[in-house]
Amino acid sequence: MNKLLIATAALAALPASANAAVITFDALPGNTTSYTEQGVTFTANGQILLNEQAPNGTAAILTDGSPRSETKAVIAGGTGFVSVDLGDYNADRDDLFLRVYSAADVLLGEALLTIPADFSGMKTLSVSANGIAYAVMGGVGVNGSSVYVDNFTWRAGGGVPEPAAWAMTLAGFGLVGSAMRRRATLAAA
Repeated sequence: MNKLLIATAALAALPASANAAVITFDALPGNTTSYTEQGVTFTANGQILLNEQAPNGTAAILTDGSPRSETKAVIAGGTGFVSVDLGDYNADRDDLFLRVYSAADVLLGEALLTIPADFSGMKTLSVSANGIAYAVMGGVGVNGSSVYVDNFTWRAGGGVPEPAAWAMTLAGFGLVGSAMRRRATLAAA
């Protein structure tokens, strides 16, 4: 019975967290002007995307060019959530940004974060909004936009969960709680 309750609780939580996809850039070829994986196409205004080792020790995109450019990710089918790790080695202060847009080029939301000159590592920025068609990410620093892009995450299959999905999730948890109370009452009798 406990296994059934745990399985039911896991299924009840599914609508809010299902279909997350992550691109780690481990399969990124050497140098390229465009890279597509899992329905997401990455470009940088015609500049070269380099496969570099990020401060977190994994493969990442570093846009080559002068000045360095922002990276654009076009998401086939759209999404309602985007997250990305951005960072740098301790060379200069960087103002990191993640901006998401609709198919009509309307800014839907953004996340901004400043990392100091002595920071070496990655920071995660996230934005949720209905109807995200593409994201633009990068950083502005003393040396231009020289940040690494890694672990691009989005929720495949559309937007932010609808109120009906949240209602179903809450109802599922309510049913699990009710079953647990009923079981406790029967065990006490």
